[in-house]
Amino acid sequence: MNSIIDNNSNNIRNEIFLENEFTTSEIKKYIHDFDRILLIVEQTSTEKYDEEVIDLRTTSVYDIIYQNTIFPKIMITPLKFFYLSKHGILTTEMFDILIIRLDEIKKEFSSIFKHFYYLKIRDCILNGIPNITRPLVVRSFLRKINYLDPIYLHSKINNSNVSNNKPSIKLYILESNVDENVLKYIELKKIFESAIKKETHPQKIFKFVEIIKNISFLEKISYKLSMDLLNNGHNLDNVDVNKIKENKYIEDPKYLTIGNQNDNNTDNILNNNKNTEENNILAINERKYQKLKDILKDNSKLDFYISTTNKFVVEILSKTYKNIFYLDEKVSNINFENSILVFYEYINIEMAAKPFKEIFVFNRADAPLKKFIEIKYLRNSCINKESDEDLNNNLMSNDKKLELFNYLKSIEPELYIPPTSAYVSLDSAFLILTNFFYLLKNVFDDNFLFIRNLSIQSKYESQPSGFVCIIILPRIHNHFIFSNIHISKVYPTKKESQKDAALNILQSLYDEKLINDYLLPITTRFINENFVYFDLVKKIYRIDISNDILDLRNKLNEIREESFQLFSKDPIMKPEMFSLAFKKKYSINLEINNSSERTCDISTFHQLQPKCLSFYPSIYFLYVFNEGSESDDDVGICCGESFIESVNFKGIEIKFLKSVRFSSEDLFYLIFYQIAIFSLYFKKTTTSSEITKDYCYYYVPIKNGSVNMNFIYNFSRNFLRKNVYECELLNLKEEIFFNPFSGFFYTFKNFCNFSIHSKKNFTSLDKYESLDDKSISFYKYFQQKYDIKLKNDPEDMKLLFDGTLYSLKGETSVINTLSSELVRNTGIKKSEFFKFQKFKKYFYAFESVSLAFELKNKLGICINSQLMSQCLSLRSSSFGNRGVEYDYERLEFLGDSVLKFIVSKHLLLVANENLKYIVTKKDSFISNDHLFEIAKKLSIPYYFSFIPYCDKLFQAPNIFMYLKDCGNPEYTNKLFELLKIFKTESIFQNNDQSFYLNRLLNKKNANEKEIGKFILSKKTCADILEAIIGAHFIEFGIKRASDFIYKINIIEPLHNLPEKNSLIEEMCLYKEILKEYEIENVEKILNYKFKNKGLIEKALIHPSSYSNVLGSIHFNKLELLGDCILDLCITRKIFNENKNLDPSGLHSLRKSFVNNYSLARALFKSKLVWHTHTHFSKDDLHQISLGLIKDGNKVNKMFGDLFEAVCGAIAIDMNIDFDIFETYFNKNFYDVLNVCVDSSR
Repeated sequence: MNSIIDNNSNNIRNEIFLENEFTTSEIKKYIHDFDRILLIVEQTSTEKYDEEVIDLRTTSVYDIIYQNTIFPKIMITPLKFFYLSKHGILTTEMFDILIIRLDEIKKEFSSIFKHFYYLKIRDCILNGIPNITRPLVVRSFLRKINYLDPIYLHSKINNSNVSNNKPSIKLYILESNVDENVLKYIELKKIFESAIKKETHPQKIFKFVEIIKNISFLEKISYKLSMDLLNNGHNLDNVDVNKIKENKYIEDPKYLTIGNQNDNNTDNILNNNKNTEENNILAINERKYQKLKDILKDNSKLDFYISTTNKFVVEILSKTYKNIFYLDEKVSNINFENSILVFYEYINIEMAAKPFKEIFVFNRADAPLKKFIEIKYLRNSCINKESDEDLNNNLMSNDKKLELFNYLKSIEPELYIPPTSAYVSLDSAFLILTNFFYLLKNVFDDNFLFIRNLSIQSKYESQPSGFVCIIILPRIHNHFIFSNIHISKVYPTKKESQKDAALNILQSLYDEKLINDYLLPITTRFINENFVYFDLVKKIYRIDISNDILDLRNKLNEIREESFQLFSKDPIMKPEMFSLAFKKKYSINLEINNSSERTCDISTFHQLQPKCLSFYPSIYFLYVFNEGSESDDDVGICCGESFIESVNFKGIEIKFLKSVRFSSEDLFYLIFYQIAIFSLYFKKTTTSSEITKDYCYYYVPIKNGSVNMNFIYNFSRNFLRKNVYECELLNLKEEIFFNPFSGFFYTFKNFCNFSIHSKKNFTSLDKYESLDDKSISFYKYFQQKYDIKLKNDPEDMKLLFDGTLYSLKGETSVINTLSSELVRNTGIKKSEFFKFQKFKKYFYAFESVSLAFELKNKLGICINSQLMSQCLSLRSSSFGNRGVEYDYERLEFLGDSVLKFIVSKHLLLVANENLKYIVTKKDSFISNDHLFEIAKKLSIPYYFSFIPYCDKLFQAPNIFMYLKDCGNPEYTNKLFELLKIFKTESIFQNNDQSFYLNRLLNKKNANEKEIGKFILSKKTCADILEAIIGAHFIEFGIKRASDFIYKINIIEPLHNLPEKNSLIEEMCLYKEILKEYEIENVEKILNYKFKNKGLIEKALIHPSSYSNVLGSIHFNKLELLGDCILDLCITRKIFNENKNLDPSGLHSLRKSFVNNYSLARALFKSKLVWHTHTHFSKDDLHQISLGLIKDGNKVNKMFGDLFEAVCGAIAIDMNIDFDIFETYFNKNFYDVLNVCVDSSR
């Protein structure tokens, strides 16, 4: 094993070179010396090598594989190397040398090389078999060398182009012990600041403030410089403030003494300032600065290049030491043999590869050595410690062995095919799968099947411990793999779950012999033996031919030739365009397979039946429906007790009128009316043996706020009393007629021109089948068919009339000649049809509102029934544009923001843990899985109108439930007789709705528009719950919405809330890093006076700031809260001001407000940015502000975070009272943010 990992071993022939001006000529030498060469370069490389080297960078992977374009000397990109080596097309045996010329070795490339170089020998390596050598030589030329590159590339770093002598690397470990001098400095600084507060002279205050700025600047380099400024001088006027401000400070100016060093508070100050992070930093900075001065003194004849983020260290020391320079990438003309590189901070570490004489590195004792290790491996040198105690030179050797072992062990799932070295790890599975479909598309193209959208779909379901990925393959083969749904195991991230599902698919494809040992599609399986291929090709080219591949191919070649001849007649089209035009003409899009909706982790719910529609009561509740303007002649419904408030459901006004008690006679006529109307206008969809719902209600006419019983009485008494012959001519065309013998309904067109004795062929009359002449008169035909006596007057032209058949859809075009005496008048007007059609829609609305009312009562919540029904319904095009604001998605848009805010507030109040815990906990509380379980416990999905309105959902009342308990046999017999006349008994006892739903649920490949959303996903259930939260917020405000969230246990109630929250207290603690005058300036901008100045102090100092001594935890928590409360304020504002905007429009509008770019604009426009502390200079900020003028530009996320952190600070200072914050926000922030909106987002 030592022969493999020991950099000093002669057995390693592979080398890594730092790229320089001689690299191209070096590579050309290798090309000349070796016969078989694999050269890997960047896609953008423009270097020219040798004509013998075939450049395959622009050649497709498909052509390389299937047209055998692998030559002895080739040049490819890392991506092509990935695909070709994973498929086993490229192996080490094919080449004598591998030349790698890249900017740097990235993680993805190291994974490829692992497979390509190590895979066949890894078992030997892991078992410790020594002296393994490779016939393949590897030469790597890199612009940047990372410390693990020798491990990944099994190479040693060649220093010949760096330096002949090994430069030493010395590491200085900086301890953070705080001495009394540090505490003394803090004491003097506080005394000085207290003196400023007592000073009243404006000019002196100004000068004092300038001094404070300068000492704050100097302490970042050396607190002793600041201490000298405070302790040694006698006259403020003698201090050159501008000189210090311009960073031209000389070490011996006149200084200022102020205050009494024997102040009584000295002991307190000393005790309060021990072991704080700020003091540690001051001590470390001082030790580093003094150590740098010592190094400069000891090596005064050499040049020093300082790698640091603080240029002023160099500027201050350059006044004493003339040979010190600031190091950046632009530095040139360095005399390396006479120069020392000092890493004051870890930046520009690639410069460690340059041949400096010596390298010095500073590292905190409590900081990791990762960056130092990178520098060490670049130079491979010794290590020294500040105490001059040598570290073990073999420190990293064991680490290297362990790193290599873990690197080769490959404990992840994999598909490995030894004979060819085709190999797929979990990490690369999804890329290989997508490449497989790219190759398959080309196979189909070569065989005349041109598919535009041959790709896979990935969907995700969240689980309590992570995510599950569902991959759906395009149905391009009759094998079950392409119709099954492929589901991964649970993984922490979506990407990992996607890779797992992809690996399983590749394994299945290989096991089923659909891909070969190189993981390439087997052409015969996808062409010759694929029925789907034959079916698609026949359909596209409109040919009818056997499934013989040769016959099919010949036919397709003929079609192509005919097409080419046709193209050649077009003067504009050139011959090279023929193939593309042919492909475009016959290309297709595959249908998307949506069957994953059935196999994901989802639940299917049938909507409950409202209790008010499940029985016939003794006292009925009467409701009237209105769509638009009120009328004296409306329709309504009578049923059991339900809501009594007026509700507008998707533009339909449902109004409770009164409770009604009917007499037995009233009920008889009501049922008579139901039988007549439903027999005419309602037809069952199918028959079902299982009845799960019995609807109990009456469809009634309404006049002047009551059931129009006079109309029902007259209708029932006159029903079928008159025939067409007896009716007045004026009413004939407005009414509907019924043939009691055939059971058909008709409308009147006009009286017929035929006499009752006119003859006509009646082929359907059985009695005349034996006669040669079947032409008989209308008179004889009607009398013998119906066995009835008719008038016999040949001159009376009213005895026959032309009528059109009338169905549940209205009039038809079928005209029949009918007997006026046979066909009876129903008394039903044609206009009644339109009322009944509307009633079907009204019934859907009434059922939805009734269910919402029942759920509201069940949960014990007080929002009105209209909002509740909105939470439980879908948008439906059947209700027109007025339905925009009546669906749950608008309320969910609001409720989602409310929930995030309440949960974030809750966690900040009860959890003292770190930010990661809070974010993880928050995500679990608001996850679809958690909300789905809550909704399921509350039975909410069963009350949801999850199918958009359609006629097939309408169900007639089951009048048999009433007739069974009627108690009046006479009435019951009459009604049964009427049912027999109409032949419609099954209409009133068949459960069409239930059968229709079951049919949809079990229907394969059901049309999405037909199905609607009959399956509820977890997300839909979660959205409904969030909609109910949003409804509470609309009607009652944040307090009641919060109470509801706690009531249903989305989060645990705040029973045992601690009196003091250490996290909040620490946030509020003022550290005096920002001075009071700075905070006062910010308060003027914000138009807000902070009770806890520590909050705004922590909000304005970004973690990336060089002056940050607070860390990131407080800032991040302020930003988290600010993000939630700002989001809720914007959400409510745009929700209230855009009532006709659909959810998609609301989301887009909110996104234009709440994005990094808009918030950055607001930060700059309000001038808050000039009071923030970041790693940007004022010049940088000015340049950034210019870039914010135009929409659509990119901006650092930091500025959005700062704005949100300020909002969070204000919110906590207001005790996280949303109502108070919202009032403040609308008054002070909204207008600023409104003009800063980036509409391009």
